[in-house]
Amino acid sequence: METNETPRPNVGRMEAQFKALGAKLDKLVTHVEGVEAQVKTDYRKRIDDLKAKREAVRVKLDELKTTKGEKWESLKAGFYHAWNDLEAALKKLTHLTGEKKPDPKSAEGTDRSHPASGGPA
Repeated sequence: METNETPRPNVGRMEAQFKALGAKLDKLVTHVEGVEAQVKTDYRKRIDDLKAKREAVRVKLDELKTTKGEKWESLKAGFYHAWNDLEAALKKLTHLTGEKKPDPKSAEGTDRSHPASGGPA
């Protein structure tokens, strides 16, 4: 049953961490520019996959922004699944490219398994 509640307040945190993941992806794109052709092709395929995963998270995040009541809980599980899938793929590619992890004390260092929880899954 839908209620007239406003969306959950932690959506702002989700949005900020989504933007931070986008910034990391942009850094990977820049890094790939200097890689040799064959490796570059593999990285490009992986980056295209990451972009598709990022778009899936964006769609779910947009849904969460406007969702109220009981539907919030239903959509939240799908969001977390998409989020964890994106984050795992991004970490794997970051590791493969040798990109350094951000300083945990920096603004980008808010890397969490669940962006709304403020902590690991």
